Amino acid sequence: MSANSHQDRYTPVREETPITYRDIAKFPRPGCSAPDSIAFSPDDSVITYLASADGESLFRQLYAMDIESGQVRELCTPPTGTGEEDNFSLEQKLRRERARQLHTGITSYAWAEGADGTGKILVPVGNEMFVQEGLDGTLRRLFDPAALLSAANGPKEASAPPILDARISGDGKVVGFVWDRELYVVSTDCQSTPVKLTEGAAGSELTNGLADYIAQEEMDRYEGYWISPDSSLCAFEQVDERMVPAYRIMHLGSDRVG
Repeated sequence: MSANSHQDRYTPVREETPITYRDIAKFPRPGCSAPDSIAFSPDDSVITYLASADGESLFRQLYAMDIESGQVRELCTPPTGTGEEDNFSLEQKLRRERARQLHTGITSYAWAEGADGTGKILVPVGNEMFVQEGLDGTLRRLFDPAALLSAANGPKEASAPPILDARISGDGKVVGFVWDRELYVVSTDCQSTPVKLTEGAAGSELTNGLADYIAQEEMDRYEGYWISPDSSLCAFEQVDERMVPAYRIMHLGSDRVG
């Protein structure tokens, strides 16, 4: 092989590519979308993870890959119109911002590894929560969120507080969540009404069961309550912001202060 031919082999050749300005500006960047929230099933036979169907969007679905065969199947797709940016409340948007969360659709899920049988999966979507028995069970809604409004005689559904920080206990018997600044738990039998564990925070500057701003933004801690492995006890954080003054932020180019 001559010196010239060897050099030509490694000389860059300019080629036309289909990449457009739209490709460069969009998220995720071309080639930068990858599965995340990767977890093993309780029996270690399957890996579950979140990913977009086309590998090019921010909309996530839940998938399972059989370790032995490599076969991948879809476990859960969010109902149409749920888990979208336009449907998030201000509190949900702020939590997403602190977690640097850009994805929509299914953004989290959890295995209850201590549950009986094949395990149990919690899938929060939008303002609802779903559970599934193992990989082959039916995805079922835990309860109708309207039940919270009825029990609290609260605001109309259009302005109802969101369900925040839904998490399943280690034994899979209950799911905890925060609604209207109070901590609740509900059985995973999909037939029970949520039970309120705390009092006194609704309508105030207190929060029960939510991580405070500093913990979320500076310490990467987003949990504000912890359920014992046997679901018999629950420790929670109470945050009192009554002594924190409001700080108005000037927005450049706007006549409003927010």
